[in-house]
Amino acid sequence: MDTLRKMLIIDDDSIVRESISDFFEDSGYDVIQCVNGQEGIEAIRHEEPTVILCDLHMPGISGLEVIDVVKKEKPETPLIVVSGNGVIKDAIEAVSRGAWNYIMKPIYDLAELELSVEMVIEKAELIRNNRLYKEGLEIEVEKRTRELFELNKDLEKRVAERTAELERSIKVIKEAQAKLVQSEKMAALGGLVAGVAHEINTPVGVGITAASHMETATRDFEKLFQSEQMKKSDLQNFLDTAKEASRILLTNLSRAAQLIQGFKQVSVDQNTGGKRVIDFGEYIDKILMSLHPKIKVTKHKIAVNCPGKLNVDTFPGAISQILTNLIVNSLTHAFDEDDEGNITIDVFEKERLIDITYSDDGKGIEPSHLNHVFDPFFTTKRASGGTGLGMNIVYNLVTQKLGGQITCESKPGEGTKFHFTIEK
Repeated sequence: MDTLRKMLIIDDDSIVRESISDFFEDSGYDVIQCVNGQEGIEAIRHEEPTVILCDLHMPGISGLEVIDVVKKEKPETPLIVVSGNGVIKDAIEAVSRGAWNYIMKPIYDLAELELSVEMVIEKAELIRNNRLYKEGLEIEVEKRTRELFELNKDLEKRVAERTAELERSIKVIKEAQAKLVQSEKMAALGGLVAGVAHEINTPVGVGITAASHMETATRDFEKLFQSEQMKKSDLQNFLDTAKEASRILLTNLSRAAQLIQGFKQVSVDQNTGGKRVIDFGEYIDKILMSLHPKIKVTKHKIAVNCPGKLNVDTFPGAISQILTNLIVNSLTHAFDEDDEGNITIDVFEKERLIDITYSDDGKGIEPSHLNHVFDPFFTTKRASGGTGLGMNIVYNLVTQKLGGQITCESKPGEGTKFHFTIEK
């Protein structure tokens, strides 16, 4: 045996004790003998026996009482009852109260007892090892649980820090994007102002010329009147000059007023962003009028096909910015300087939606660029000052502001088509 096993024999029969003791000592056991239950309990508490052999009927403390103590204080120590009373109910009670086996005296073959002892010791070792394994497993599980808890806390902390960092970054990006969008809007508005101012110069200049001519004619007529040499034909000539000057002034000032009113409405809509009912076709004409300074320096033609009196409750500022960005995008990317291009805007009414198709017959878009048309900051003209926000603004206005959808179709050399719907 690897370790010395200790056997405790509790029996008031000395012959039984001695015979069992001699046998197991020869088998390598350290044997302790007790003559009664009281001594046996003391030995159990102080000697830590490997196995206990106990008689059932002894003076004083009985074997059943010893079983109760062992079960309570040493539940993993195997106890075998060795009794000369072969009553079945005693065996049943002994086993039910905690005995591991029951052997009747007289024992004719101690080898059978040895086999029983070996079996209960092996069983006790299995129970003990199982308990130790379970305790070790519980300790390991508790340790791993604590480690996982700490790791989880650390992970949650890292996630919270990273989330906060991302939120700060997103806030900065959104603020920067908002500033860029506003900057692009103001740049577009500035270009519009400059173009309209240039456009207004023509009717205002003609009006000033007419007024100046009328002033000269009036001074000449006044001198003729004061000289008392005025003839009827002189009066008629002055009246004809006054009529023509008035007609020219009225025509050109009306043109200037029309340009200013169109620009004013479009620019106010772009800046306030309010919702109101508009005549869709008429409003497109105002947008094109505001863009006339840009368009007239090219050879391109713009055709609008829109039902008459199509009243739509929408955000006109968004409509203006969408069409302005699309037209400027075509002028910038679709055509070369000397091209004579065509731009078409088709508008259809479909139940609760307005269906709009914007197309040009320009260069088209490379397939590798098509999927990035609406991406923010994507541009093929960055060297020329492009920001790459124009089409992204269009996409956001259509999908978010107007609650619609927008798609782009294009092939190199076959032009580009934007199809979008908005709520009516």
